[in-house]
Amino acid sequence: MSLISDLFRGRSVDAPVPQDPARDFDTDAQPGARLPHVELRRNDETISTLDLVGPDFLLLAGERGADWVDALGECVGSIPARAIRLGVDVVDSSGSFYQIAGIRAGGCLLVRPDGHVAFRSPSSSAEPRVVLKAALQRAVAS
Repeated sequence: MSLISDLFRGRSVDAPVPQDPARDFDTDAQPGARLPHVELRRNDETISTLDLVGPDFLLLAGERGADWVDALGECVGSIPARAIRLGVDVVDSSGSFYQIAGIRAGGCLLVRPDGHVAFRSPSSSAEPRVVLKAALQRAVAS
């Protein structure tokens, strides 16, 4: 199997710069990376996480990520964004979403319209609105 890495770095993503990008390559949904494929179910249809990308910002929240979804509605302003919550809007039919995404049930990913992960919170936050608003501002600043 061969993998093509497309890791975006800049002010618009919350991501550490790897010491050795060739050795430190990771296929998870780290900020700066493209959102990886995970098989999901929506209604009776099998889809990919990649089918959910664009044209707006996408918040992918875990089953217990309702606070992130509510925060998105409160802080987007004129930024086009939508939220998808596991267990509510889609089902993780592969059982691998949390491991690949690098989050737990209370966490979330914020994905840019170009498919790059702009922000990842592995778990819930005491201030999801503040955290998400700052992540969105960084993401649109580039």
